[in-house]
Amino acid sequence: MKTRNFFRTTLAVVALALAPHLPIQAQPFQELYAFVGISTNGSNPEGALVQGRDGNFYGTTSNGGQPTTNDPAGGYGTVFQITPDGVLTTLAWFNGTNNGANPFGSMIQATDGNFYGTSEYGIFRVTPSGVLTGRGGGIVGDPIQGSDGYLYYADGDTVYRSPLNGGAGMQWSAPGAPSGGLIQASDGNYYGLTSNGGSNDLGTAYRLTPQGVLTTVVSFGQDSTSPRFPYGRLLQASDGNLYGVSEGGGNGMIFRLTLDGVLTTMALCGSENDTPNGGLVEGNDGNLYGTSYQGDGYGSVFRMTKKGNLTALLYFGGYDTNFPNPGAYPSVGLAQGSDGNLYGTCPYGGSRGAGNVFRIIMPGPLLSPSQAAGQLTLSWRTNYVGYTLQSSPSLASGNWSDCTNPPAIVGGQFIVTNPVSGGAGYFRLKK
Repeated sequence: MKTRNFFRTTLAVVALALAPHLPIQAQPFQELYAFVGISTNGSNPEGALVQGRDGNFYGTTSNGGQPTTNDPAGGYGTVFQITPDGVLTTLAWFNGTNNGANPFGSMIQATDGNFYGTSEYGIFRVTPSGVLTGRGGGIVGDPIQGSDGYLYYADGDTVYRSPLNGGAGMQWSAPGAPSGGLIQASDGNYYGLTSNGGSNDLGTAYRLTPQGVLTTVVSFGQDSTSPRFPYGRLLQASDGNLYGVSEGGGNGMIFRLTLDGVLTTMALCGSENDTPNGGLVEGNDGNLYGTSYQGDGYGSVFRMTKKGNLTALLYFGGYDTNFPNPGAYPSVGLAQGSDGNLYGTCPYGGSRGAGNVFRIIMPGPLLSPSQAAGQLTLSWRTNYVGYTLQSSPSLASGNWSDCTNPPAIVGGQFIVTNPVSGGAGYFRLKK
């Protein structure tokens, strides 16, 4: 049972009785699995995790796996499944020939139930039972499935669309070299980044319509303080804007881009978050989270508010197991699980030296009270699903009951309104 935020109410007072929220600088780090050397379970995970429909996470390692005649000492990488509690199962091995080699980037689970990802030999498909097939074409990583059912990915200076069965597709010339996968935004269009090209040859953001019209949204490097050479995948946050990372500012920048092309520098990363990785994620609390490749030496996990306030949450300890947060040089962003926690990988370091899978336990929802005209209103963000509001006349009694008023949804918040009575009462969220 998870409970968050107890509130006490009287006729005229709403008081916070207990607030078991952890300070943001103290997010508990858990190493779920540590890879060791060249082994059949693989080593050096360079891709982001994706949560499957079964609740487990899926990822790849870029090395290790089943030895082959081409590489009798190790192998060309693996596809693995890992439970939220850290039980890892190797599903498939890359052989360096027909099914691919050295995978990277994030996979997706498509509507056919299979996972699709990218290796140095192009797109691959793997079934949940571990049947691995190479598809070829596309080496930028992070393929996606559009609402039309097609796969979208990039390679060289080209954006591709192809059916899941690998049949004939379409392709478009990008305004530069694509530096990450695409996303499909709320307007139905696809957006991506290039690491060069544009009016300043410092990179672009481009748009591809479902009808196949590809245009440049913005050219980077508008002035000396602007982001340049963007990379990775964009994120569309709940405010409708796109967020991404780029070079610039000495250690990297985080930027915001509106769908109509207004580019804003949100934060300079500094040495504590040096070289941010593409693939930001929006947490249930509405803030943006990501990793940096070499913040404070071995990399960091950071949080940025939508106002641009950037904070390093933790630093990786590298290869020394005497330091907290084992792992080094994360090369991809984080994934948010259905439990609200953040999951990620480091390709190096860890407690056994060859990378790891980790989890960061996130605080739960904040229950906010307001009182007016004899009514107590309690609210929490709709991002936090599965919580039930409960009340009790006393903390000591342990007698909690579910509130009968169903929550309404207003402005991204669950809202429950209760009449204020003469007695004292406490409220909490339970999951």
